[in-house]
Amino acid sequence: MYEANATVIGTVVTHPVRRDLANGEQVLTFRMASNSRRFDANAGEWIDNGTRFPPLPTRKCVTRWE
Repeated sequence: MYEANATVIGTVVTHPVRRDLANGEQVLTFRMASNSRRFDANAGEWIDNGTRFPPLPTRKCVTRWE
């Protein structure tokens, strides 16, 4: 399995849920509100795309925080 690191800035909108996987790993999942923008090259400005609420499963060090 490949891992990807990403930085998302936003507000956590659900309580985090911790799950134990069959292989012994723990996963912490929560949803986050984040505003999406894109650059419109024709207009030469940033365009708001609204708020997104992606589910974010996390592994490793995040699940060990108390």
